[in-house]
Amino acid sequence: LNMSTTRNQVELGKIDAMVELVEGDSDLKVSSVNIIGYASPDGSLHSNKILSEERASALEAYLKSKYSINADLYNVEFGGENWEGLIDMIMSIDMNHSDEVLDIIEGVAIVNGRETRLATLRGGVPYRYMVKNLFPSLRKVIVEIAYEVSAYDIDRIEEVLNENPQNLSLDEMYRLSETYELGSDKFVNIFMKAVELFPKNGVAQHNAVVTALISGEVEVASKFLDGMNGSVDQASNANTLGVYYMMSGDYAKAHEELYKAKALGSIEAIHNISELAKKITNIEMIKSADMLRRKVYGQ
Repeated sequence: LNMSTTRNQVELGKIDAMVELVEGDSDLKVSSVNIIGYASPDGSLHSNKILSEERASALEAYLKSKYSINADLYNVEFGGENWEGLIDMIMSIDMNHSDEVLDIIEGVAIVNGRETRLATLRGGVPYRYMVKNLFPSLRKVIVEIAYEVSAYDIDRIEEVLNENPQNLSLDEMYRLSETYELGSDKFVNIFMKAVELFPKNGVAQHNAVVTALISGEVEVASKFLDGMNGSVDQASNANTLGVYYMMSGDYAKAHEELYKAKALGSIEAIHNISELAKKITNIEMIKSADMLRRKVYGQ
């Protein structure tokens, strides 16, 4: 929550939406509400502490008056003068003398007159700019709601997948996948939903590749190749890459990856090497047939 007056209602609306989402879901149980107040660097540390605590306490009172979350779950604290936020903002914009400002922030302790040094730097021009354009955004309150998600049985997992899939863990989604027929629409959908909800999870990326390959969707599989590196053991990773390259028609790379997988102990790779050999043999036979037709028909 940014405490500037003009944005309060917008920010409160976002907080309301977040709390209502959690409160309105019977599968979620709030475990804590952490409210952290931050102050801008101008002013004394003591006055900033009081101001930030008052802002945080005001938000706490607002939430308690509007929602039924247990009052004992609230934790309100002073996060300090928001120097880290100031550094991030300075580094993200084009501000005159920003290097000198950052040198002072990082090299001069607060107790040794950091703010005074900033206020007098370059005749106070950079400081006045920060007071007007940056400091208001540093006076803010952050709300963190921690909650627990109920454990589900298989039937409930399927219901949640259709209603609120974001409440599911990867493990729950994969447990459900075991009840579906390999390659069926439901089977494919759950693995694609998993990678959508967990886009940075390497296992989800790897499983999306495998699922796409099972369905013959080589182009779809290619979208997840980069993310799957190191997601599973090296043997499985190499075997999956080998199958991808084999289905893509790059038999040289398929050969390389499959033999790497075999050397690492992949049993599946042995079968896939056999399949690769058959494909290569078939291609050689087709090439020979083409040559024969050219000889027969004089092409």
